[in-house]
Amino acid sequence: MTIKGINLIPEDVRFAWRLKRLRAFLSTFAFLYLLTLALIFMSQRTAAAAKKAQLNALIQQKEMLIANSAQYSELQARHREIQTTETELKKRLETAAGLAEKSISWAAVLRRLSRDMPENVWLKSITTSDDPGQGKTLKFIGSSTTSRGVADFLFMLENSPHFHNAALSYSQKKDFDKTTVHEFEITAGLKRTEETVHEW
Repeated sequence: MTIKGINLIPEDVRFAWRLKRLRAFLSTFAFLYLLTLALIFMSQRTAAAAKKAQLNALIQQKEMLIANSAQYSELQARHREIQTTETELKKRLETAAGLAEKSISWAAVLRRLSRDMPENVWLKSITTSDDPGQGKTLKFIGSSTTSRGVADFLFMLENSPHFHNAALSYSQKKDFDKTTVHEFEITAGLKRTEETVHEW
């Protein structure tokens, strides 16, 4: 009870009231402060998560660009290889076409045969024929004093850079007095090379 000019509330009670109000104020302030800190923390955490997601997206984009760049470099290298191969094929085709248009140098062919002819082998005749898609085919008719000579001549034709598809048509052994002769017929295709289409 308060009378004008006289305060009948004891001082210790008023102090307790003030202390209670102060505690309530401090509690409210502390709660609001902690709530503010929590909100700031959540906001910062959300922002950090968003930035992390953006960073991960940028890293993925960078990796994709690096991968695409590597694939592009590989494609460029393959394209260069294809162009190089195409250029080489064109050169070979042009060379082959040029050789096909030139006439055969039979003198060069005969010189090559005489130089590579095995011992004890003699040719009686050489005839040629044109096979569609195969070019020139040569037929060799000859004889040798030994069967080894026939085999050596066939081996020479098979491994020559100027002949191909060498095949033995027949080989026949004949006796003349005291001499044995092996007659043979061999066919082989003629390759068009710089040597066989040009005079030396």
